[in-house]
Order: sequence, then C-alpha cells, then structure tokens
Amino acid sequence: MSIRAYDNPRERDQWIQFERNEPITQPSGDTKPRWQRICGCFARVDGAKASGPEPVIADGTRSVRDYVFWVQADLIGRYCITVVDRVLWRGRVFDIADIPDQQLRGRLLTVIARAGANAG
Repeated sequence: MSIRAYDNPRERDQWIQFERNEPITQPSGDTKPRWQRICGCFARVDGAKASGPEPVIADGTRSVRDYVFWVQADLIGRYCITVVDRVLWRGRVFDIADIPDQQLRGRLLTVIARAGANAG
C-alpha cells in the first residue's frame, strides 16, 4: 500500500515556510546572507527526535533535534527546494538535513530538518 492511502489533509495543520539564502554583495565586496521566502504551505509535523552528538557552542551545549515535515510532493519540485534551504515553523529556524527520494510513491514527501544547530 502506498503512502497515498495514508494521506489525510486534516493532519497537515501546521503552517511552515521555506526560505532560501540569496546573499547580497555590499559596496565593500563582502557578501551578507539574506534569507528570502520561497513559499509557505500546510504540513504535518512529527515531533523532535534526538540526533547525534550535541554540538558545543560559545554559550553552552545545544542539543540537536530532528523534525519531520510532511509536505505535498509537487511543492518540492515546483520550487526546487533542496538541503541548502531552511524551514520556518512557529518562529523557529530549521536547517534541512535531508529530503529522501521516495520514488514518487505518493502525494507527500518528507523533509527532515534540524533545530538547535543554527543561530538563525
């Protein structure tokens, strides 16, 4: 049975946005990151799961959590969303870790994203 059989639009009740880094060049020649909104959609979000060792940063240890965002498959192809983009959900930034190829099994694709490893 394909994933198409399990697609319940009512479960996609969380609004997320995808952003892409389009750096701008300053007069000095330096580049500054600028995150532009690609698109927004409703998604199903599967909760946080611990992933790997905890990175040590300047203000302490920050744990890394993986989230799974289920979105419509045509959205990924239409906007060419890749692992260099990021997800915004509930005011938090998530780095996209993987978009597994599911051989076009259905209408939904998973976007695995990490929280806690970035500073925005």
